[in-house]
Amino acid sequence: MNAAVSLDGRLAPASRTKVRLGSRRDRARMDRLRASADAILVGAGTIRAEDPPLQVRSQVLRRARAREGRSPHLLEIVLSRSLRLPPRARFMTPGPAPRLLVVPRVAPVRRRQALGDAFAIEVCGEREVNIVRLLDRLARRGVGRLLVEGGGGTFARFLRRELVDEIHVTVCPVLLGGIGAPTLFDGEGFETSPFPRMRLELCRREGQEVYLRYGRPLSP
Repeated sequence: MNAAVSLDGRLAPASRTKVRLGSRRDRARMDRLRASADAILVGAGTIRAEDPPLQVRSQVLRRARAREGRSPHLLEIVLSRSLRLPPRARFMTPGPAPRLLVVPRVAPVRRRQALGDAFAIEVCGEREVNIVRLLDRLARRGVGRLLVEGGGGTFARFLRRELVDEIHVTVCPVLLGGIGAPTLFDGEGFETSPFPRMRLELCRREGQEVYLRYGRPLSP
């Protein structure tokens, strides 16, 4: 998983207003990280709040992928229960990249049918998307490296199940504050010790930012 956070650990303001935290240098690093993946995954809330591009931007990196025999385009995956997605969002706009909507069985049937002609839709789970089952299905599709880019609730679902091999975090020199502002790990969290611990693999200063990479959890 990869994210840029404020100095006080927020992904965005409490209003969910779109804000660009990382520098140009950080965005280049993110592009390289995307280029190393087979697919990119976000929750529908990230699409509604930020409408991010979900592809490798650098033509050099896309050409390098093609030379390696890989598609220049990542598989774009969005998790949604309500299927309330902005019709003008980048993800909703036809393009060369393969796109996959993953929904639980409770997702509105009419919306699912309306979107079925434009997207591949995968029903996975009952009331919530079953993350473990989804990863198995993606592996059968040939996805060996999945990049998860938000938001906090989606991160939490992977982290709670210890399904994250690497956490890439850029700490940016800005303060956002605000009760209810989304963080790297939202949802219910962990209430009692022992709490999961991650292994620090890299800590590097880049300008006024600090780039961190953590590996799989260690035993408490």
